[in-house]
Amino acid sequence: MGVHSNKDGEIAIYGYGTEEYKRIVNDQTFAKVKDMKSSKYRI
Repeated sequence: MGVHSNKDGEIAIYGYGTEEYKRIVNDQTFAKVKDMKSSKYRI
């Protein structure tokens, strides 16, 4: 899945493999950041 947020604080979640997800992944104007899971929450 992909999560998108904008400057207004709005978020959207896109399912992996959907057309919108593919469009965003291939759009160079979007910053791509890997997950930010904190190591303190790992089991």
